[in-house]
Amino acid sequence: MTNYRPLPQVAATAAKDTTGQNTGNWTSTFDVSNFPDVNTFEVYHMTVNNVTVLGSATIQLRGKIFSTVTADLSGTNEWDPSQPMIVNAGDTLYYFWNYAASGTPPVATVWLRYDADLPQNTYRGMLWAGGTWYRPSRRSSSAAPARRERGCSSTTPASLTGT
Repeated sequence: MTNYRPLPQVAATAAKDTTGQNTGNWTSTFDVSNFPDVNTFEVYHMTVNNVTVLGSATIQLRGKIFSTVTADLSGTNEWDPSQPMIVNAGDTLYYFWNYAASGTPPVATVWLRYDADLPQNTYRGMLWAGGTWYRPSRRSSSAAPARRERGCSSTTPASLTGT
């Protein structure tokens, strides 16, 4: 059975495109500046709001189209997949909106979780969160780490990075 732990939901307000892939239009970006510091996690739900009526976006991960979204008549929509999007540390997720960057920018929000039993998310029974290894509390089922493991490095062990 999967040992999912919740991560905070993350919202990204679109800005005028700076990637060169959506020139002149809005682009919402999720990257290391707003994604959690976890080696592998999942996007299991997404919403969009403040979107121009029937405006749409192409959702791209690792340079590949993952999905698309079109806003309804109220400028919102949501995505609840049967297969969640798997994201790795360092990945960038883009929403490339199909309309000009003027007026109110659209906002994309992603709901995240991670599997605490994945080897890349654990090390000697500890969890990787916020750039530090933690030993989870046995009394709590919350995602927040209980205490930092004494003497542990705050970097990923070489055995988990392949270096």
